[in-house]
Amino acid sequence: MSFHTSAMNPAVPTINFAMDAIALVAVAGLTVRGRWRLSLFFAASLVWVLVREILFIFWWERFFFARFWLIFQSVHDLLRFGIALEVAWRTFGAFPGAAAAAKKTAVLVLGLTAVSVASLPLANPGSTVYETAVTTFHPRLSDGAIWLMAAILAIAKWYRVPVHRFHAAVLTSLTLYLLFFTWVLRLYVGRDYEATRHYVNVLDPIGFLLVTCWWVHVAWRTENGTDRIHVDTVKALQLRGTATVSEPSL
Repeated sequence: MSFHTSAMNPAVPTINFAMDAIALVAVAGLTVRGRWRLSLFFAASLVWVLVREILFIFWWERFFFARFWLIFQSVHDLLRFGIALEVAWRTFGAFPGAAAAAKKTAVLVLGLTAVSVASLPLANPGSTVYETAVTTFHPRLSDGAIWLMAAILAIAKWYRVPVHRFHAAVLTSLTLYLLFFTWVLRLYVGRDYEATRHYVNVLDPIGFLLVTCWWVHVAWRTENGTDRIHVDTVKALQLRGTATVSEPSL
């Protein structure tokens, strides 16, 4: 995601068009394979990227400005938290002990993230509102999403809960990308904003392009035995849990 203000870096359009095309292929894969059902928030996040790019391409004069980027990025941040919470719900639903740990961890991470964001001063004499949002606000939200995703994978590992191959791939790749994304945002700190922006506008689309290529593979790859075993195991556990609940108490 490029950080637009007034002028566009000449290297950005080619990278962005490639990123848009690959994201479209990923969305097509999710649709054709039916994998959008595995994570509605992940599918929505890719569609949101495409919508934003369409607005930039066809209505450049109306949407190509800093305020729209802030709106877009804020919605995208919320969708990333949604991805993490949805995967947790789908993964731990049949495992009460792991589900309880995941809920407590999610509440803790979300609470700390909210406090961190709320403590951010609205006015900063050394920078504009947009610059403050880019260098501090969105990095803190990304940090929260990183911790939440990493915690979900760690809890699944600790409790030996099977994670769907699709969910594991999405969370792992998104966590790695967000680590790169927050590093890119923090390049602005202590540097001239306008000078740094041109480098960031090249670096971040390249990182997103690479992770989107991986999502194309994840969306289109064929189902294997591991996927079928996972589905069968979860169904068996859910049926077992239902039978246990329906048994009359003595």
